[in-house]
Amino acid sequence: MQMSKPKLQWIKTKAVSLTKRAEDFFFPALCLICDQSLILESKWFCSGCFHSLAKNREGRNACPFCSQNTLQKQCTCTIAWDFSFKKIHSVYDFDPLIKSISHHIKYRGGKQLAFYMGLLSSEHINEEMINSVDVCIPVPLHSSRERNRGFNQSEWFAKGLLKGLQGNIPLFRDVLLRTRKTGTQTKLSKDERMGNLQGAFEVRAGASEKINGKRVLLVDDIVTTGATTESCSVELIRAGCDSVTVFSLARD
Repeated sequence: MQMSKPKLQWIKTKAVSLTKRAEDFFFPALCLICDQSLILESKWFCSGCFHSLAKNREGRNACPFCSQNTLQKQCTCTIAWDFSFKKIHSVYDFDPLIKSISHHIKYRGGKQLAFYMGLLSSEHINEEMINSVDVCIPVPLHSSRERNRGFNQSEWFAKGLLKGLQGNIPLFRDVLLRTRKTGTQTKLSKDERMGNLQGAFEVRAGASEKINGKRVLLVDDIVTTGATTESCSVELIRAGCDSVTVFSLARD
Protein backbone atom coordinates (compact mmCIF):
# COMPACT_ATOMS: atom_id res chain seq x y z
CA MET A 1 0.00 0.00 0.00
CA GLN A 2 1.38 3.38 -1.01
CA MET A 3 1.84 5.83 1.85
CA SER A 4 0.10 9.23 1.57
CA LYS A 5 2.25 12.33 1.15
CA PRO A 6 1.16 13.95 4.48
CA LYS A 7 2.01 10.78 6.40
CA LEU A 8 5.33 10.44 4.57
CA GLN A 9 6.17 14.04 5.44
CA TRP A 10 5.23 13.42 9.10
CA ILE A 11 7.57 10.41 9.22
CA LYS A 12 10.41 12.43 7.68
CA THR A 13 9.85 15.25 10.19
CA LYS A 14 9.88 12.78 13.08
CA ALA A 15 13.06 11.17 11.79
CA VAL A 16 14.82 14.54 11.55
CA SER A 17 13.65 15.41 15.07
CA LEU A 18 14.92 12.12 16.51
CA THR A 19 18.24 12.51 14.70
CA LYS A 20 18.62 16.03 16.09
CA ARG A 21 17.89 14.80 19.63
CA ALA A 22 20.49 12.05 19.26
CA GLU A 23 23.07 14.54 17.99
CA ASP A 24 22.33 16.87 20.91
CA PHE A 25 22.75 13.99 23.36
CA PHE A 26 25.99 12.59 22.00
CA PHE A 27 27.42 15.86 20.64
CA PRO A 28 25.92 18.70 22.75
CA ALA A 29 26.29 22.25 21.47
CA LEU A 30 29.16 24.01 23.18
CA CYS A 31 29.71 27.46 24.61
CA LEU A 32 30.96 30.01 22.12
CA ILE A 33 33.64 31.20 24.55
CA CYS A 34 34.97 28.18 26.46
CA ASP A 35 33.54 25.03 24.77
CA GLN A 36 31.58 23.92 27.85
CA SER A 37 28.02 22.61 27.52
CA LEU A 38 25.32 25.20 27.03
CA ILE A 39 22.51 26.07 29.43
CA LEU A 40 18.79 26.24 28.65
CA GLU A 41 18.71 30.05 28.98
CA SER A 42 21.14 30.52 26.09
CA LYS A 43 22.09 28.80 22.86
CA TRP A 44 25.44 30.60 22.96
CA PHE A 45 26.90 30.43 26.49
CA CYS A 46 27.58 27.97 29.30
CA SER A 47 26.53 28.72 32.88
CA GLY A 48 30.01 30.05 33.76
CA CYS A 49 30.20 32.53 30.87
CA PHE A 50 26.56 33.50 31.33
CA HIS A 51 27.34 34.23 34.99
CA SER A 52 30.41 36.23 33.96
CA LEU A 53 28.23 38.40 31.72
CA ALA A 54 25.90 39.10 34.64
CA LYS A 55 28.87 39.80 36.93
CA ASN A 56 30.28 42.27 34.39
CA ARG A 57 26.95 44.10 34.17
CA GLU A 58 26.25 44.11 37.91
CA GLY A 59 29.78 45.25 38.76
CA ARG A 60 29.49 48.50 36.85
CA ASN A 61 29.17 51.87 38.59
CA ALA A 62 28.28 53.79 35.46
CA CYS A 63 28.56 57.54 35.02
CA PRO A 64 24.98 58.75 34.33
CA PHE A 65 26.24 60.76 31.35
CA CYS A 66 28.95 58.78 29.51
CA SER A 67 28.31 55.34 31.09
CA GLN A 68 32.00 54.90 31.90
CA ASN A 69 32.55 52.50 34.79
CA THR A 70 33.87 54.90 37.41
CA LEU A 71 35.34 52.01 39.39
CA GLN A 72 37.83 51.56 36.54
CA LYS A 73 38.15 54.97 34.86
CA GLN A 74 37.33 58.49 35.96
CA CYS A 75 35.49 60.94 33.74
CA THR A 76 34.83 64.68 33.88
CA CYS A 77 31.26 64.62 32.57
CA THR A 78 29.75 66.57 35.47
CA ILE A 79 32.00 69.56 34.75
CA ALA A 80 32.96 69.21 31.07
CA TRP A 81 30.28 67.52 28.99
CA ASP A 82 31.22 68.25 25.38
CA PHE A 83 29.00 65.93 23.32
CA SER A 84 25.99 66.75 21.16
CA PHE A 85 24.04 63.69 22.33
CA LYS A 86 22.27 63.65 25.70
CA LYS A 87 23.87 60.57 27.27
CA ILE A 88 25.26 57.09 26.69
CA HIS A 89 23.80 53.97 28.24
CA SER A 90 26.03 50.88 27.97
CA VAL A 91 25.17 47.48 29.40
CA TYR A 92 28.65 45.99 29.84
CA ASP A 93 32.30 46.88 30.27
CA PHE A 94 34.48 45.92 27.32
CA ASP A 95 36.25 43.09 29.13
CA PRO A 96 37.89 39.97 27.55
CA LEU A 97 34.53 38.15 27.46
CA ILE A 98 32.76 40.98 25.60
CA LYS A 99 35.81 41.36 23.36
CA SER A 100 35.53 37.68 22.39
CA ILE A 101 31.79 38.04 21.74
CA SER A 102 32.40 41.14 19.62
CA HIS A 103 35.08 39.28 17.63
CA HIS A 104 32.71 36.39 16.93
CA ILE A 105 30.03 38.82 15.79
CA LYS A 106 32.24 40.85 13.46
CA TYR A 107 34.60 38.25 12.01
CA ARG A 108 32.67 35.00 12.14
CA GLY A 109 29.39 36.17 10.66
CA GLY A 110 27.55 36.28 13.96
CA LYS A 111 24.57 38.47 13.13
CA GLN A 112 22.28 36.16 15.11
CA LEU A 113 24.64 36.52 18.07
CA ALA A 114 24.42 40.33 17.69
CA PHE A 115 20.62 39.98 17.68
CA TYR A 116 20.75 37.80 20.80
CA MET A 117 22.98 40.29 22.64
CA GLY A 118 20.46 43.02 21.78
CA LEU A 119 17.64 40.85 23.08
CA LEU A 120 19.60 40.19 26.28
CA SER A 121 20.41 43.89 26.66
CA SER A 122 16.75 44.90 26.34
CA GLU A 123 16.21 43.55 29.86
CA HIS A 124 18.45 46.33 31.17
CA ILE A 125 17.02 49.42 29.52
CA ASN A 126 14.75 51.35 31.86
CA GLU A 127 11.28 52.65 31.08
CA GLU A 128 12.41 56.25 31.38
CA MET A 129 14.80 55.78 28.45
CA ILE A 130 12.19 53.92 26.40
CA ASN A 131 9.77 56.81 26.87
CA SER A 132 12.42 59.38 25.95
CA VAL A 133 12.95 58.21 22.35
CA ASP A 134 10.80 58.02 19.22
CA VAL A 135 12.95 56.27 16.61
CA CYS A 136 16.00 54.02 16.56
CA ILE A 137 18.97 54.40 14.20
CA PRO A 138 21.99 52.06 14.14
CA VAL A 139 25.47 53.47 13.54
CA PRO A 140 26.13 52.58 9.89
CA LEU A 141 29.09 50.79 8.34
CA HIS A 142 30.64 51.95 5.09
CA SER A 143 28.93 50.09 2.23
CA SER A 144 32.13 48.26 1.26
CA ARG A 145 32.70 46.98 4.81
CA GLU A 146 29.07 45.93 5.20
CA ARG A 147 29.27 44.13 1.87
CA ASN A 148 32.40 42.26 2.95
CA ARG A 149 31.03 41.41 6.38
CA GLY A 150 27.56 40.63 5.07
CA PHE A 151 25.73 42.65 7.72
CA ASN A 152 25.98 45.61 10.09
CA GLN A 153 26.46 44.36 13.65
CA SER A 154 24.97 47.54 15.17
CA GLU A 155 21.82 47.08 13.09
CA TRP A 156 21.36 43.48 14.26
CA PHE A 157 22.08 44.49 17.85
CA ALA A 158 19.39 47.18 17.49
CA LYS A 159 16.94 44.67 15.99
CA GLY A 160 17.37 42.37 18.99
CA LEU A 161 17.05 45.30 21.38
CA LEU A 162 13.76 46.47 19.83
CA LYS A 163 12.42 42.91 19.66
CA GLY A 164 13.05 42.56 23.39
CA LEU A 165 11.40 45.88 24.19
CA GLN A 166 8.24 44.85 22.31
CA GLY A 167 7.32 48.47 21.76
CA ASN A 168 6.52 50.71 18.82
CA ILE A 169 9.94 52.27 18.26
CA PRO A 170 10.68 52.05 14.51
CA LEU A 171 14.15 51.14 13.25
CA PHE A 172 15.46 53.35 10.44
CA ARG A 173 18.49 51.78 8.79
CA ASP A 174 18.38 54.01 5.71
CA VAL A 175 18.58 57.47 7.33
CA LEU A 176 22.25 57.73 8.26
CA LEU A 177 25.03 56.90 5.80
CA ARG A 178 28.74 56.35 6.27
CA THR A 179 30.15 58.09 3.22
CA ARG A 180 33.85 57.64 3.82
CA LYS A 181 36.01 54.74 4.98
CA THR A 182 38.00 55.75 8.06
CA GLY A 183 40.07 52.66 8.80
CA THR A 184 40.79 51.38 12.29
CA GLN A 185 40.74 53.91 15.11
CA THR A 186 41.97 51.63 17.88
CA LYS A 187 45.20 53.51 18.58
CA LEU A 188 43.88 57.03 18.02
CA SER A 189 43.04 59.55 20.75
CA LYS A 190 39.60 61.12 20.99
CA ASP A 191 40.72 64.27 19.11
CA GLU A 192 42.44 62.18 16.45
CA ARG A 193 39.31 60.07 16.04
CA MET A 194 37.15 63.16 15.70
CA GLY A 195 39.46 64.49 12.99
CA ASN A 196 39.48 61.12 11.24
CA LEU A 197 35.66 61.02 11.26
CA GLN A 198 35.21 64.55 9.87
CA GLY A 199 32.64 64.30 7.10
CA ALA A 200 32.37 60.52 7.39
CA PHE A 201 28.60 60.49 8.01
CA GLU A 202 25.61 62.20 6.46
CA VAL A 203 21.83 61.94 6.51
CA ARG A 204 20.55 60.45 3.29
CA ALA A 205 18.92 62.93 0.90
CA GLY A 206 15.18 63.07 1.54
CA ALA A 207 15.41 61.18 4.83
CA SER A 208 15.30 64.24 7.10
CA GLU A 209 11.52 64.11 7.32
CA LYS A 210 11.74 60.74 9.10
CA ILE A 211 13.63 62.26 12.02
CA ASN A 212 12.45 65.88 11.98
CA GLY A 213 11.51 66.74 15.57
CA LYS A 214 12.09 63.15 16.68
CA ARG A 215 14.08 61.91 19.66
CA VAL A 216 16.62 59.44 18.30
CA LEU A 217 18.04 56.36 20.00
CA LEU A 218 21.43 55.89 18.30
CA VAL A 219 22.63 52.30 18.70
CA ASP A 220 26.25 51.14 18.49
CA ASP A 221 27.96 47.91 19.54
CA ILE A 222 31.02 49.30 21.37
CA VAL A 223 31.60 52.91 22.48
CA THR A 224 35.17 53.94 23.25
CA THR A 225 35.80 57.70 23.10
CA GLY A 226 32.35 58.60 21.78
CA ALA A 227 33.84 60.10 18.62
CA THR A 228 31.78 57.95 16.23
CA THR A 229 28.49 58.52 18.04
CA GLU A 230 29.29 62.24 18.28
CA SER A 231 29.89 62.49 14.53
CA CYS A 232 26.60 60.69 13.88
CA SER A 233 24.74 62.86 16.40
CA VAL A 234 25.99 66.11 14.85
CA GLU A 235 24.58 65.08 11.47
CA LEU A 236 21.28 63.87 12.92
CA ILE A 237 20.76 67.09 14.87
CA ARG A 238 21.74 69.14 11.82
CA ALA A 239 19.06 67.28 9.88
CA GLY A 240 16.40 68.33 12.38
CA CYS A 241 16.06 65.65 15.05
CA ASP A 242 15.14 66.90 18.53
CA SER A 243 17.76 64.95 20.50
CA VAL A 244 20.03 61.91 20.44
CA THR A 245 20.51 59.29 23.16
CA VAL A 246 23.17 56.62 22.66
CA PHE A 247 22.74 52.96 23.58
CA SER A 248 25.58 50.44 23.25
CA LEU A 249 26.35 46.87 24.15
CA ALA A 250 29.58 47.86 25.89
CA ARG A 251 31.72 50.80 27.01
CA ASP A 252 35.46 50.61 26.60
